[in-house]
Order: sequence, then C-alpha cells, then structure tokens
Amino acid sequence: MADIDQKTVDKLEHNIARNPGNRSAYEQLVHYFNQHKQWRRAVECYQRYLTLQPKDPEGHFNLAYQLKLAQDYEQSIEHYLQAYRLGISQPEEVFLNVALIYSDFLRDNASARKYLEKSLNLNSEYVSALYNLANLEEDLGNRQQANTLFKKILAISPNAIDCHSRIVQLRDYHNDNDSYDERDEHISMLKKFCLAAPNRNTIQSHISARFALGKAFNDLQQFEQAWDWYQQANTLNRYILPPYESEKVESAFSQIKQHFNPEYFEQQSLANPQQPIFICGMFRSGSTLVEQLLAGHSSITAGGEREFLPRQIKGLMPNFPFGLEGVDAKQLQSLSEAYLQDLQDAFPDASLVTDKRPDNFVYVGLIMAMFPNAKVIFTRRHPLDNCLSNYFLQLGPGYNYAADIQHCLHYYQQQQALIEHWCTLFPDNVYVFDYEQLIESPVTEVTDLLEFLGLKFEPSCLDFHTLKNTVKTASVWQVRKPLYRSSSGRWKNYQPWLNEVLGHGELARLAHR
Repeated sequence: MADIDQKTVDKLEHNIARNPGNRSAYEQLVHYFNQHKQWRRAVECYQRYLTLQPKDPEGHFNLAYQLKLAQDYEQSIEHYLQAYRLGISQPEEVFLNVALIYSDFLRDNASARKYLEKSLNLNSEYVSALYNLANLEEDLGNRQQANTLFKKILAISPNAIDCHSRIVQLRDYHNDNDSYDERDEHISMLKKFCLAAPNRNTIQSHISARFALGKAFNDLQQFEQAWDWYQQANTLNRYILPPYESEKVESAFSQIKQHFNPEYFEQQSLANPQQPIFICGMFRSGSTLVEQLLAGHSSITAGGEREFLPRQIKGLMPNFPFGLEGVDAKQLQSLSEAYLQDLQDAFPDASLVTDKRPDNFVYVGLIMAMFPNAKVIFTRRHPLDNCLSNYFLQLGPGYNYAADIQHCLHYYQQQQALIEHWCTLFPDNVYVFDYEQLIESPVTEVTDLLEFLGLKFEPSCLDFHTLKNTVKTASVWQVRKPLYRSSSGRWKNYQPWLNEVLGHGELARLAHR
C-alpha cells in the first residue's frame, strides 16, 4: 500500500477532535486517505462522522462514494438511497450513481436502466443520465436507441460537441443505406469545432472530435483524410498522456520474467483445484471477439473486463512488478479466495466464467501461482493491424503507447516476448489464439480452442454476433457483426503513411511477421 505519514494523520485527527460534528474536518482526512488510495480507511472516517450526524444526507452520499471505491457495492447503494430518503438536494444525481454501480460493477443492466429512468423522471433534461443511458444502449448493441438519446442531448445542449463525436462513432458510413453527404451535420460541426485552437478545457473534446472524423473517413475509404485526422488526434493526445518510457517498460517486463521462473513456482504455487479462464493479450488483438465466441457455448458465461484482480494486485503492489518479492503464500491464498468469491457473487449460477482483461498478461505469473490449473488464452493479431487499431482509438493513460505507432510496436514486441515466456513455463495451461487464422478457418480454430478448455464444439459459438449480452469495450460494434475479413490486412490501406513513419525496410519486415 502507499505510504502514510502518521504525523499528517495525527494532525488531521486532532482537527476532527476539535470539531467532532463538522463534516469538513472529516473530509480533509478522507481526502488524504484517497490520495494514498486507502479507500477502506476513508470509509471508516465517514462512518465515524455518521455515528454523530446520522441524518446528514451529504454524509451518506459521500460515504456511498467511498464504499464504491472500496468495492463494497451493496453498501454503497444503500447509503446512496439513504441520502435520497433523507432529502438530499438534486436527488437525480443519487439515482445516476446507483445506476452506474449496477451497470459498471454488478452487471445488472435492468437495475441500471431502472435507476437511470428514475433519475430522468425527476429531471427529464439531466444530461448525465441521458448520456449514461445512451452508453448503456450502446453496450447492449442498440445503435438506434443510443443515437436517439445523443440527439436528445443535442436538443437540450446544442453545443455538446462530444455528442456529435459519439453519433459519428455510432454511424457506419460504409454500410449505412443513406450515403454520406458532405453536408452531414455532425461531421460539419466537428470540422468547424476543430478550426478553433484547443485549450485546457476543450482539449479532450478536440481529441474526441478528431478521432471521430478519422473513423468517419476510414469508413468512407478516404484513407488520406482519415490518416490526417488520426495523426492530429494522437498529436493532441500525447500532450495529455504520460510519456511512454520504453526503457521502463523493458525493465518491468524483464523483472517479471526473472521473478517468475520454475524455482518460484516450485516454492509458491498453491494447491487450488479451481480452473478459472483468463483471456488476455495486446489491447485490440481480438480478446473481446474470443470472449464472444466462447460465450456462444452453453457452458460458458462472458465475465467481461473484470477489474477485481488488477485492482487487488495494485493494492498489494502499487508499483508492480516492484514489490513481488514481498508477496507470500498467505497473501496469494487470500487473494485467490477473494477472487473466486468475487466471481461467485457476480455470476452465482455460472459454471464457467471468462475473465477478459487484456492487460492481465502481465499478471499471469501470479495467476498461475494462485491457480495452477488455470486456463489462459492469449490473443494475437498481425502487429501492424493490431498497432493501427490502437492508434485509431482514444485511449487513457494506461495505454500511452497507443498515441505513437513506433511506441505501439515497441510495446507489442515487449508483450509478445513476455507471452512467449509464459508459453515456455506453462505449455499445457496457455493457448495462443491467432486472429488471422480464425478468419481463415473459423470452425477449426474454435474447435481447437474449446478442446483446450475441455469442451465440445457448438455451432452457436459462431453466432456470437447475435448475443444480447453487454460489451463494454471499443469492440462493441465489431462483435455485433459476423466474422469479417476487412479488419485483417487493414494496415495496407495506410501503407504510404506507415512507410513515412517506419521506413520501407521496417515496414517490409513487419508486413511479413
């Protein structure tokens, strides 16, 4: 855990002692604990306050927020609703927060929808609730409903430029029946917006607008314009992302490989018989597609991108992989039990659940130490297609490599080397699933994958695009379509500009990986 300065805590506690019923005194200590990611201690702080002021709706609202950070979702909902019962101002915000817990953490879309509608019943023009209801419709594959909601927001707030970006991202300009018109109002608004210089308050919207325009012109197969907009988007994105430090990445991955060696597993592996399924690999390498393919099987439930394990590991080791040497068998046992309980709570009736979190590939050593029988599926895609797919998306600080093609290729090569390490250590427990081979021979590839999991092929696996489940990833629309070849070899559309960035020799080498 992050280091806490006890003198600072004592000083803040002294302030509370002088003002025991004053919420602002507790908030200062909560703020300090939050800075150090001590979520549970922040929770305890508000609980102490509420023993003295049990009818303070703002106190319950703040405690609910802290409980959410501490991953105590049921109690968080209870305190949000208590804030509502006590007459908090702007109660629509309470229902929005409850809806987000159901949607983002409890995977209960029906309850999420119910509370978003409650929020909108209180305030029909509450843009945040409309926006999140549109997000929910998009996650469920309801393109038209999401589009309608974004347009409703524009009717309320015509200058909501991000809604224009989202509408453009929703629309399939290549296949829509209504052909592209130069007067398309959303593209026109985005182009006009991009003429102004970005500032601190607008830079995120400027980035989103340029990514949306890149996507639109890629759909229209106007690749030179698409590349120009994507370049502009990523140039701006690099201003706000932390710098990509290749030497630090190499050092971290090297440390992981050195720490997790055969001797480590002889000494540290637990005797857990459970066989959880993990899907991981480079972001945009096909992990969502693999999960959807497997979700078509009668024995498998799609767990989606589970946050529990990475969050717990970061709690133990905030600077992972530094700190690995301090993790003992007792901590591994506790973590493994908590992980299984989290799966059980989320999917009480499921027999097999997939945990699809691309960046879990760095945690495979810990996963195999906790679950020696685990099954790990690594997804792999052509490096140029994979890196281009990253470059074409607006991603957060954890994916800072994506804003530069060369950085993305460097990260790709580093993660491939780490995956090869895991394949050497666990030849019977890991499976590399190749996107291009799937496109060529879908039945064979899916059959082999299911055999790795001890299951028989079911034709429904290839009907993954008809599933009505929630997809909360950038691949939400790709996995709503049957298998298609257009994303394989996509890099060739951008060959002239990749050649400028990488040079002819490097591009030729990568083209024939």
